[in-house]
Amino acid sequence: MFCRKCGIKILDDSIFCPECGTKVETAINPTDEEIPVLQDDNVDENKNNNDVTKQTDAETVSPITNNGEYIKIVLGVVAVVVILIIIIASIVESGRCEYYKDCSNKKVDGSDYCRAHLCEYPDCTMSKGYSSDYCYSHRCSYTSCTSCVVTGSDYCNSHTCDANGCYEQVVNDSPYCSEHQIDMRDRLGWPTMSFSLNSAGGIKFSFSATNNSGKTIKYVRFNVYLKNAVGDSIREDITNDYYAEVEIIGPIDTGDKATMSSEIIGYCDNLAQIDIRNITIVYTDGTSETGSYNYYYSK
Repeated sequence: MFCRKCGIKILDDSIFCPECGTKVETAINPTDEEIPVLQDDNVDENKNNNDVTKQTDAETVSPITNNGEYIKIVLGVVAVVVILIIIIASIVESGRCEYYKDCSNKKVDGSDYCRAHLCEYPDCTMSKGYSSDYCYSHRCSYTSCTSCVVTGSDYCNSHTCDANGCYEQVVNDSPYCSEHQIDMRDRLGWPTMSFSLNSAGGIKFSFSATNNSGKTIKYVRFNVYLKNAVGDSIREDITNDYYAEVEIIGPIDTGDKATMSSEIIGYCDNLAQIDIRNITIVYTDGTSETGSYNYYYSK
């Protein structure tokens, strides 16, 4: 062995170093049981290191996991927002006028329509009809009429029979229905009438009928309806109506004739037939009558 102070080699059983005199301390060899087991500490340390590594690895992996959770949360929030939007839209839509898709007005209470599109008949909750202020139930059923019906009738005041208690449709130009129609041929006897066309298409109309009413006539008024050679209705060139208006001015006493001779009543160069459907007589006593007077003339 060697001196622990000066380092020279000395005998194994020496007590003092022969060179420097330093006392020699004999080294004791420990047994296996006395040898500290460092491996366990290393294992624990390695285990701890492994745990730290695993934890670190877990933390390294966690962002991916967190991203997945984040996406789920975002999708959940989006779904909730979409549902809320749908619910709000449904509430708004349910309170919006249903007249047509572009109307955004609020419904009137008790109706599916806004004030602008609500039938104007009292207490009606239906929508207005096409080009009318009234729904189809409350709009006059007379052809092309958009006025309000009379209570108890399917027709407006202008197109409901004037006979007391009657709610039927009037006939043509008469204020009466077919049942209550007055036969005006009893007032003006069998007429003679004709027409011709001048070079400009002017309708030269002639008419003559005897006053059999028993009263003095102030005016005789009627419409002359225009037709072509095949019986189709045609329009007067200036007014664009299917008829020409005629008025014969009195006074016309009982037994005298209401007469018009070759007077221009309108223009229509392809006229072939004229019809008189109804006639109105106004008397000098202030009364008047309107009724059927069905006559026609064709060339």
